[in-house]
Amino acid sequence: MDTLAPEELTATAAELGADPLLVQGAGGNASLKSGDALWVKASGTWMRDAVLRNIFAPISLAPLLTLRDSGEFEAMEAHLQSGCAVDGLRPSIETSLHALMPHAAVVHAHAVNSVAVSVLGDGPSRFKHAMGCDLRGVFIPYTKPGAPLAKAVAEAFAVHGPADVILLQNHGVVVGADRPRAAADLLREVEQRLTLPVRSLPKADLTSARAFENEVYCLAEAQCGAGLDPFLFEVLTRAPLTPDQVVFLGGAVGVAGQTEESAEPASLIFEAGVGAFRRRDCTPGALSAMDALLDVAVRLPEGAVIRGLTASHEAELLDWEAEKYRKSLDSR
Repeated sequence: MDTLAPEELTATAAELGADPLLVQGAGGNASLKSGDALWVKASGTWMRDAVLRNIFAPISLAPLLTLRDSGEFEAMEAHLQSGCAVDGLRPSIETSLHALMPHAAVVHAHAVNSVAVSVLGDGPSRFKHAMGCDLRGVFIPYTKPGAPLAKAVAEAFAVHGPADVILLQNHGVVVGADRPRAAADLLREVEQRLTLPVRSLPKADLTSARAFENEVYCLAEAQCGAGLDPFLFEVLTRAPLTPDQVVFLGGAVGVAGQTEESAEPASLIFEAGVGAFRRRDCTPGALSAMDALLDVAVRLPEGAVIRGLTASHEAELLDWEAEKYRKSLDSR
């Protein structure tokens, strides 16, 4: 098996990874089925780095297809996470989903319009309308990433037939095509169809806000407007919106003065009437997750019903070894 991923996959991944409205930090992944191999982005790597270093792990396709066809997704996940690392690259936790898709090229992205639509109460109907008559799409209610998500998608395909576009509630979008560039083009088309207007946010008095900085927190200038917007303040401090927010930010945005003293300080907090503050020791992944959260938040319609992740969703992500591994790579 070759040791370097196909050039089109590498170039396409780097191009998508350079656009923070499509891919942020170590989130998202891409894959290509080529010959007897499934090339898939390694867990914890950044797609934007694809042309700088190898971020793709090659996996023998035949065993995956056998497990896929028999519906043994838990066994597939165990196989992928225990014995498929190549040159220190562990396959993405979403590899089973990539193997399940019938397409040669698959891209999973936390594209901001797709994520924003996915958390709306009327998200499923918006998505169905956007797909129209020319795109095969399916909406999947929130399911833990990995084997449970692959199983949920397989069940949806069994009912509705294979789809080219999958909108994952509180997670992102998956697209499939015959080539990586075609998949990237489809991703952009879906984002265009799901585009939501960007809201204007209140302006913070940054000079006065800096008086609230301390040894733990510094001003998060970009997020201050969201902290001053009453609707977004309530939404973002109530519950996290995505798995990556849980993994890299620890959960919902905190509220200054309401964090338990014994608890880990929240990565991002809002000070009512002042603005937003972030921990000084934030990792690159945490900073990227904050920017992504803001890009989603400004697209949430005023007064809309927003469905966040539950406490049980958070717990299963934080206790999951695969996500602990991803977080450990970020902290390095």
